[in-house]
Amino acid sequence: MIAAIVPTVLFEAVPHSGAFEKEVADVSERHLLLARNIGLTLERYSVDLKAAFKSLVLNIISGNKLTNTREFLAGLNFRHICVATLKDGKVVDALNEEVVPCPDRIPNARFKYFLEVATPENVAFTPVLAGPKGQPLLYIVWIVGDKLAVGAVYTDYIVGLGKSISFGERGHAAIVDHTGKIIAHPQPKWRQEMKDISKVSAVKRMLNKESGVETFYSPALKDDMIAGFTWVKGAGWGVMIPQPLSELKLRADESQRHAVGGLVLGVLLAVLLSWLMAGYLTTPVLKVVEAAKRFTSGDRDVRVPKSQSSLPREIIELTETMNSMVDAVEQSERNLRDALVFAEHANKSKSEFLANMSHELRTPLNAIIGFSDALAKETFGPTGNSKNLESIISIHDAGNHLLQIIGDILDISKIEAGEAVVEEAEVDAKTSINTCVTMLKTRSQDAAVNVKVDVLEGLPTLCADQRMVKQILINLLSNAVKFTSAGGLVTVSARLNDVLGIEFVVADTGVGIAAENIEKVMQPFGQVAESYKRGHGGTGLGLPICTSLMDLHDGSLTLESEFGKGTSVIISFPPERTIQPESHLG
Repeated sequence: MIAAIVPTVLFEAVPHSGAFEKEVADVSERHLLLARNIGLTLERYSVDLKAAFKSLVLNIISGNKLTNTREFLAGLNFRHICVATLKDGKVVDALNEEVVPCPDRIPNARFKYFLEVATPENVAFTPVLAGPKGQPLLYIVWIVGDKLAVGAVYTDYIVGLGKSISFGERGHAAIVDHTGKIIAHPQPKWRQEMKDISKVSAVKRMLNKESGVETFYSPALKDDMIAGFTWVKGAGWGVMIPQPLSELKLRADESQRHAVGGLVLGVLLAVLLSWLMAGYLTTPVLKVVEAAKRFTSGDRDVRVPKSQSSLPREIIELTETMNSMVDAVEQSERNLRDALVFAEHANKSKSEFLANMSHELRTPLNAIIGFSDALAKETFGPTGNSKNLESIISIHDAGNHLLQIIGDILDISKIEAGEAVVEEAEVDAKTSINTCVTMLKTRSQDAAVNVKVDVLEGLPTLCADQRMVKQILINLLSNAVKFTSAGGLVTVSARLNDVLGIEFVVADTGVGIAAENIEKVMQPFGQVAESYKRGHGGTGLGLPICTSLMDLHDGSLTLESEFGKGTSVIISFPPERTIQPESHLG
């Protein structure tokens, strides 16, 4: 009886604002969702406009003949596309000329404004502007070489999208450009005038690239409004879904009146039914709760007794689901145990295979390398003509290359198996760099690549595995020299970063890596086509090995590159590995 009567008493005691606040909360969520959905639609539309405009302009400028573009342009609401010279605004090419011709020359004031908005890097939207006949138009502008491309777009699609949102008596959608001027609004006069409403608080927040809910006073409807709003990514437009607060108050009053009558009639039945049903429904639920507690405590044999068929379907499904979950967990645990056993066996087999491969391949390879080296040096006498000597040298180089590949595979496998151990020691950055540069001196001289060393004066020593540090530097220097053209420069430097960690940087002026391929080269065996075009081989394990060795030191490896302009690789050790002058390894 208490459970049934208390809600009625509380409902009568709660002030009128309780229902109104609920209406506001419901509307806020719904209107924000509507605004975001329209924003996403406009975002896709703006992307389509820019992509189509860019493609058509490039075809026009390239002299490609375009046919059947009239329907395509109409589908995207293009009025026309004009291409003018940057020098004087004279129109030299156009699309949709047969429907709406371009002027011979872009008007001077409009031309200057377009030049302020347009850039060579990106296609840009202007604010909504008055067209030749005063109609609102959006312009898309782009500088291509010595040309200015201008696309005029009708706002019909955006206006139609705004009109599709209508609810209550005066709920609507308003869409503004990136300066706060109206593109779509229920007031036709405001649309025609392209009225500036940027001072409205919700519009200010949209132009600041915010999404949310705002209340404000609407001069158009002369009422307080609540609106969900968002901004359109890419175009910078704003979408606002406002509704008068007075409508929400009326709805709250009506819903409260209906609720009072329903509660008064339902309370009597609720008292009786709740008393009868409480025991009937809670008993099987308590059984499920008890079983869940026992299962959580580790009892995997627990099962919930089958429920009576007369119970509600949800309780029967709850019982069956609980039992199915217990069975599934048991099966998952068995599968996990089997998988762990299989994984351990597979890992052991891999280790055995790599160990055997190391022995079986390295033994004959060492013989090939040794004998080919002896033949190349003519230890056993002259080799004959120069062709024989060239073949012997090729055999020797190929053997060394294959031996290096085997070494890389074994290194990465050892790291993945967790068998690589960091043997910490004090490492002098300058000495390590000079040693590695000396080791690669012949290779850099043969490639006619200059190598420069730049180490911060007074740089502290590093607590790290000296062999691993050298392996990382040799890998990075080898790559830098390999992919730098004759006359290029490779710079290897050491410094302290902002958190006093020691950093090594290997930078080159080589071929570089395209942005879309950077992630690929960081993966094991990852290589890109550019390396093959230059005739450079490799396993694609160098950078992954370096990354793994830095992970063992709790450090990081960062690759920065631009295709055709060179590459920089930064390896950063944590600050706790920097040994200050008064510190030492204990």
